[in-house]
Amino acid sequence: MTVSEAFLLSLGWSDFFQAGFDDKADFVPGRITGQGRGHYQAQVSSEQTLDATITSKFQDAAKDPASFPAIGDWVALRRGEGNTQATIHRILSRVNTIQRKKSGAQASVQMIAANVDNLFIVSSMNEDFDLPRLGRYIELGREPACQTILLLTKSDLSANPAAYVDRFKASFKGVEALVISREDPDSMAVLQSYFTPGKTSLLLGSSGVGKSTLTNYLLGFDAQKTGAVTSEARGRHTTTARTLRFTRWGGLVIDTPGMQEVSAVASNKDLHNDFSDIKDLELLCKFTNCTHKNEPGCALLAALKNGTLRTERWQQYSGETAQADPRRKKNKYSR
Repeated sequence: MTVSEAFLLSLGWSDFFQAGFDDKADFVPGRITGQGRGHYQAQVSSEQTLDATITSKFQDAAKDPASFPAIGDWVALRRGEGNTQATIHRILSRVNTIQRKKSGAQASVQMIAANVDNLFIVSSMNEDFDLPRLGRYIELGREPACQTILLLTKSDLSANPAAYVDRFKASFKGVEALVISREDPDSMAVLQSYFTPGKTSLLLGSSGVGKSTLTNYLLGFDAQKTGAVTSEARGRHTTTARTLRFTRWGGLVIDTPGMQEVSAVASNKDLHNDFSDIKDLELLCKFTNCTHKNEPGCALLAALKNGTLRTERWQQYSGETAQADPRRKKNKYSR
């Protein structure tokens, strides 16, 4: 086994992905480790992560957000000039996908991550602990080859952690629940068995439950900012992007922005602090510098027109009033 092959295995490569990869077409395999507006980061070796964009052919063929690369995807890349950039030509077959339905008049989905081995649902032991919402998170993890685990954080701030575990297990038999605290090293060490080389874990939970603190511990350094806990025991929302990174034990972790709701059709109130649906639409715009005013190929304008994105929700995100509806603005655009 070459050094390159060993690294790909540690990144999650397997015979499943190898079977769907055409190495005779001058492609290289890469895994999506970062996602921005109109571009991606794809890791191809231990030394190199390439800035990648999808091809025009890929863009034209994509039918919905699930057709585009997501964090955790393996893709077929072609390197560009300078060997630091690449184009994405194809997504390799997925073992599974974690996605949720998002707001709108028509059913639509938001891609969260792909090829996940462990789904950790993170909840603190305070008013954030809500059994119906935890049940909806559990539904997201009912995918092939995906294990779901509840992580109850901040046990040092709870007078009776066992009571939370009992309430959870009474409702969700068969789903493991772990109680952890950053102040108790032994409780954190039990996570090691899940983060073995080649395994990918996804952290999901509401804002302020301790995901950023947990991610920093798993990585062994402060990669995520953490917010102070308020007098109401709720932390500030600090994570704003999805990333995939190696942990201190060799396994991989995907952190995500906090989600206020995961219901089938989320309300404006539920999604007030989570605009991932709008940010996903921005990735589908034809122009990377799209202002969402009057540009052709603007995915946001299309969603507003067909009703899958409500005007009120767009106004919440943009801070504009009803008179500033982007469908009525006439601004120039550039390529």
